[in-house]
Amino acid sequence: MKKVMAGTPESMDCVIVVEERPRGSGVSLTISGGERFRAAITDTVMGMLERFGLTDVDVHVQDNGARDVVLSARLEAAFVRYGKDPVPCARLCPERLQEA
Repeated sequence: MKKVMAGTPESMDCVIVVEERPRGSGVSLTISGGERFRAAITDTVMGMLERFGLTDVDVHVQDNGARDVVLSARLEAAFVRYGKDPVPCARLCPERLQEA
């Protein structure tokens, strides 16, 4: 089973742990700390999972007051360590192709 981590337990940061799940089992998200911002954290994590095309993973977020940009950066670092690159924007934003 693959398992990666990004971030630190310091104040204003977060720790992200991504673990492989059996194929077809979907995404499991666990958030500790940051109860007040649970919905915003969930939205950010789910958006980043889509951006990276990740399915069938456990994502554990230990929030220690991280701002959204820090959370996004830590998620990106963890997903790249997990071995995933972002999905090309053309798939997520087909309207941008027409602008070019």
